[in-house]
Amino acid sequence: MAGYFNCTISTLDKKAGRPIDSKNASLNELQLLIKTHDLLDTWRFMNPDQLRFTRANSLMKIQCRRDYFFISKQLNDHVKECKIIPNIYSDHSAVALSVSVNECEFPRGPGFWKFNNSLLSDTNYVELLTFKIPMFAKKHEQVNDKGLYWEMIKMEIRAFLIAFSKKKAKRKRDEESTLLSEMMRLQTKLPTSYTDSLKTELERTKCKLSKIAGIKTRGTIVHSRARWYEHGERNSKYFYNLEKRNQKKKHITSLVNNNGDKLINPKDILEEEERFFDEIYTSRNMDPNCPTFNEFFETENALSEDIAKTCDGVMSIHECEIALKTMENNKTPGTDGLTPEFYLYFWNLLGSFMVHSFNFASQFRKGTLSISQR
Repeated sequence: MAGYFNCTISTLDKKAGRPIDSKNASLNELQLLIKTHDLLDTWRFMNPDQLRFTRANSLMKIQCRRDYFFISKQLNDHVKECKIIPNIYSDHSAVALSVSVNECEFPRGPGFWKFNNSLLSDTNYVELLTFKIPMFAKKHEQVNDKGLYWEMIKMEIRAFLIAFSKKKAKRKRDEESTLLSEMMRLQTKLPTSYTDSLKTELERTKCKLSKIAGIKTRGTIVHSRARWYEHGERNSKYFYNLEKRNQKKKHITSLVNNNGDKLINPKDILEEEERFFDEIYTSRNMDPNCPTFNEFFETENALSEDIAKTCDGVMSIHECEIALKTMENNKTPGTDGLTPEFYLYFWNLLGSFMVHSFNFASQFRKGTLSISQR
């Protein structure tokens, strides 16, 4: 049970102001509730003598702790941590509770990499990649197979993107961690050494953290595939949970095979999936004289001769660009993880390599595209 209870349980939780029994009715109700359900004030149990507060007036002269987590004594052994932390969205500090629950859940492995379109608004990233693409092309120019040549260029681009994104994410994490530490330091110092400059510094730090949280929430909204959200929505916890729930939906925890056996081991599940799809995609009835073979190709929905001619021949860069513009945004048309927005942004640099790989497959590889294009 958690929340803001508008009363103080102990004298340790109040500094200055009216005495704690000034709200006797609320206090008695809360104490009765605690006694009836055998609850513990988790933070106070773990910090029996510490003076920390979650709310203060503007001059920091009156402070109190009225935000509580109450937990049953039976569950208390599962509590890993309970602490008061800075809160950028309210004038109350937040109380964070971490509970260890033994779940039979296998850890998630690395997911499918996908380009983050927000990087296209990063000037530093765009300038660096614009400079590096010609270098990548020159590095592998000796490759005669245009399909393989295109794959090597994309391999270099992916490696650069992943390294750049990791460095950028680490800088953001370090900045957020530094700001949180600074906010914690200021909140701890203010009650005993209040000055206007310290108060201003705290508000400035909260403002910086709020901007970081807003960017993270927007990213989580995209990852969670939320169909709608209100402008300025700050309930990032909802979107984080939605993103996590979507991931769990994609994860197969059990599978029944053809023999009726239930598989729960991840390795067995993957092997059964491989066997199943390998079987349904195996070629059958390859005899041209078989009746079903002819039935498959006998159809009235055939292209006219004029339209068929437009489908033959060499592809042009203009044709491919038009096709790319019709694709749905924020999707990956191939296994390379690169989005239509990425290709369109760097089309002047990459378009010719892509189109040459298509035409090479048509003319010299019997229509077989490269691995990431299939």
